[in-house]
Amino acid sequence: MKPSKWMILETTDVSQEKLQCLTTHLMQWSPNVWILDLSDFLSYWKRQSVSLQIPLLALWRIVLQQTFDRESLQSNVLSLHPSYRACCCNHPWQGVLTLAHMKRRNINGLIDWQSRIGQELYETVEWDTWWECVESIVKHWQFLSKRQKASEELGQQCRRWKQSVAQLGLASPQAMQGLNYQGVQRRFGKRIAQLWRWTVEDATKGHSVDFEKENFPWRDWRPSEPVEVARILDAPIWHWKQVGPWFMEDLDRLCKILSPYQPEYIMTLCWRFTLEDWQEWEVPIHFRHPHRLQKEQGHHKTTLLQAKYGFEQLQKDHNTAALDAWNPIIEWTITIQEKLVIPPMLINLFGEIDPLDEDKSRFHQLDNQLPIPLQRFRLVENWEPETSFQPLQWEPPAEAQAPFAEAYNAVAQQRPLFLYKTPQTIDTPSQTQLHFLESVMPQWWDHAQSHGERHYYKMTNPQGKMLWVFRESNTWYLHGVFG
Repeated sequence: MKPSKWMILETTDVSQEKLQCLTTHLMQWSPNVWILDLSDFLSYWKRQSVSLQIPLLALWRIVLQQTFDRESLQSNVLSLHPSYRACCCNHPWQGVLTLAHMKRRNINGLIDWQSRIGQELYETVEWDTWWECVESIVKHWQFLSKRQKASEELGQQCRRWKQSVAQLGLASPQAMQGLNYQGVQRRFGKRIAQLWRWTVEDATKGHSVDFEKENFPWRDWRPSEPVEVARILDAPIWHWKQVGPWFMEDLDRLCKILSPYQPEYIMTLCWRFTLEDWQEWEVPIHFRHPHRLQKEQGHHKTTLLQAKYGFEQLQKDHNTAALDAWNPIIEWTITIQEKLVIPPMLINLFGEIDPLDEDKSRFHQLDNQLPIPLQRFRLVENWEPETSFQPLQWEPPAEAQAPFAEAYNAVAQQRPLFLYKTPQTIDTPSQTQLHFLESVMPQWWDHAQSHGERHYYKMTNPQGKMLWVFRESNTWYLHGVFG
């Protein structure tokens, strides 16, 4: 499960470029308040934090002040009295309440909900603030509700809940901790019970236990005027070899529309094309890392590869015969759906935010060019091959080596990088083919394990390939292949 991270931002500047400075996933909560879903970009910003040697929250403050604070924009110096206010949180409802309380206390800047200041603010939220936020979320629920009756019932449940709060003498929203979810749901309905849980239960645990966009009234915000280019073909085409040159030309046209002064990093393009029988097909083009379109102007290798993968996959998903000389492509549009706009303070002389070393830059570029994502792994403190590593989501800061780290590293160097998910039985090899490496005992406390002691060898087969095999009892297994 990916980590959930949100930011609630209050600003009077609602330009698309500024709102998409941290993420492309936005919701307009009220005229001046926006909910930013940072979850998909959390690993990206963590990498920037490590690379720039700046704490993550401090990096976000720099981005926000350079984007929304007029004083910072004019002087290129961070303001001590920012004009924006924002709250970073693990659940949007917690952030909405905290931000509303910050406004009542006239507190500006970015506050982390999990910090001491954030917790003190949250614990002192008053009923007036809470009801103000409830009215807003009820409007969003009612907007998304397809049944008028359900909207009326929700309004009645809120009124009954407000009366009960007064009758129970609850001094503040935090006093609701004495209640329980089942009781609130039984008497006031599911929506009120969810508000109780988001306010009290999730707050005491410090994280969201049930957040889903199906429960929270999430409404994606899209710019009213998307950046796009269109092409009406002079002659119908149907092969990718015919499509590619025209597609690259249109990407160059997109580059001319984008700002040459403020780097814009593309996350998602949408390619819609129309066939001669007026069928409309759509190919989403996603980048796993923010992609600078202007950097590849003239060849656009990364974008063309992703477009080709999507085009071929679409043909597989549909009837391939639907796209041929008898039903070719006659026109298309390419639209920028999601992009990040990085403020100037974080950009170097070469127009890049990433002061990454060359290997990491190549890794990100290659990851954007492949049809499946690249994965990185790191060792963990476990001697069993199947559980001795785990995926690495982002590059963590350097830490002191754990006890026995050198021993685990030494063992890992004798093991192959390619492992079979399930070891395969093989015939008993001859002793001349084998070179002993290690013996592995099972974890005796884990009763779910069914294997016994394993003796691992490096085996060279008649073709000269080096294999990683082990013997358990009197049976031999192939577990991996050396490069």
